[in-house]
Amino acid sequence: MEHRHTEVTDQGLDSAADRIDAQRVIDSLRKHIGVGPVTRYFSELSILSSENGNLAIGLPSHFLLECVEESHAGRVRAALESDLGIKSVTFSVSERPARRRTVRQPAREGQKTGPRGEAASTGTPGEVGQSSGLNLRLTLERFVVGSSNRIAYNAGLEVLRTPGAAYNPLFIHGGSGLGKTHLLQGIVRQFFAQGERGIRYLSCESFVNQFLKAMRYRELDGFRNRFRGLRVLALDDIQMIASKTSSQQELLETVDAIATRGGQVLLASDESPRSLGRLHQQLRSRFVAGLVSRIESPDLPTRIAILRAEAFRSRTSVGDDVLVFMAESFSRNVRELIGAFVRVCAQSVLIGEKIDVPRAREILEPTIWEQQKRVDLDQIVRLVAVHHGIPPEEIRSRNRSRSVSFARHIVIYLTRALTEMSLDEIGRALGGRTHATTWAGYRRILDLLKTDEGLRQDVERLSSRLQG
Repeated sequence: MEHRHTEVTDQGLDSAADRIDAQRVIDSLRKHIGVGPVTRYFSELSILSSENGNLAIGLPSHFLLECVEESHAGRVRAALESDLGIKSVTFSVSERPARRRTVRQPAREGQKTGPRGEAASTGTPGEVGQSSGLNLRLTLERFVVGSSNRIAYNAGLEVLRTPGAAYNPLFIHGGSGLGKTHLLQGIVRQFFAQGERGIRYLSCESFVNQFLKAMRYRELDGFRNRFRGLRVLALDDIQMIASKTSSQQELLETVDAIATRGGQVLLASDESPRSLGRLHQQLRSRFVAGLVSRIESPDLPTRIAILRAEAFRSRTSVGDDVLVFMAESFSRNVRELIGAFVRVCAQSVLIGEKIDVPRAREILEPTIWEQQKRVDLDQIVRLVAVHHGIPPEEIRSRNRSRSVSFARHIVIYLTRALTEMSLDEIGRALGGRTHATTWAGYRRILDLLKTDEGLRQDVERLSSRLQG
């Protein structure tokens, strides 16, 4: 479907309305796709033009435009073709805000109604979550703040107070399962609650795919209209933009366009901008021009606070000693910590009694054992860096000095031996290196281990320390 950003005059709107009345469109959509979706997405539509069976519908925000395009465009086209004889339908953002139209529907018993007996309609953050891929649980109210994430959290609050000002873009990074996505989505949802509607939240992969599709079908103007006029753009998993040259340039221009208009950009990544390999220097500089904030693994008090918050929300009675035991046993990852809590609570419900520490240990022992013996790449990088006397970030950087390259090759070898990561995954995590480069480093250490006794002993000691 073609998407155009059309400048519409008041006269054009009025004459178009004479041909196809907006309420007729709403009535048709209500019949075919239901009152709920119509209330959420189409109550403020306007008719931009209606000529020769070609209908152009205006929506009041890019956010609503995206929701309609992704979820309802096909059904809208079919409904209007069936009821009104429309041959084609296009959507764009209207330059003139439309008057809110309340969808006419029978009032239920006890429901408040408008002056004509019309059911009242409101948009809520919950509805935005359902339509945009936001997880309804990931709100700022549910985000537990501790020493590991306080700076990132406070930066998010400042962005909400003064969007587009000091922290633009706000770049949040950290390991998997530490709360980056939670914080990002919580900020987005709060922007909506504050009345902002020019919002877009999506993964970087989705951004890239939409850009490539726009290039393929020669719809770049529509793509750029949808993104560059936003008030808030939030991109998750930004690390996957590395090595995608044309997409990096498009993202750079998009970020600059939004910032120039006073909008806010929010980014989340597994790696810091300086650790992202094959990233264009201009884009890297743009990322670090705002605020870069790392979320660390939560400390013990924060992990206990997270579990207490989960117990309160789920109305589950779990003793403090059990919560402390779980917090001490799962130290790396918030996702695993909450998973352990859920398993213990499920067992408590099934057996119909309160779980004590011995029973919790019995339930969680297999998971604890797996978690304790598990090694991740961050641990390997830190240990090898300390062993060789170099900063950990150098191993992920483009530094090709002999000492750094050798330490990097040992990291590749140990990661391949002690984790389930593939060479491709290791290469991406170490600055976006190719499979061939990673394979060459792995083979080098393999070959040296056959003849270099000192290296073999070093690698064995490092491996033993990592495995506990």
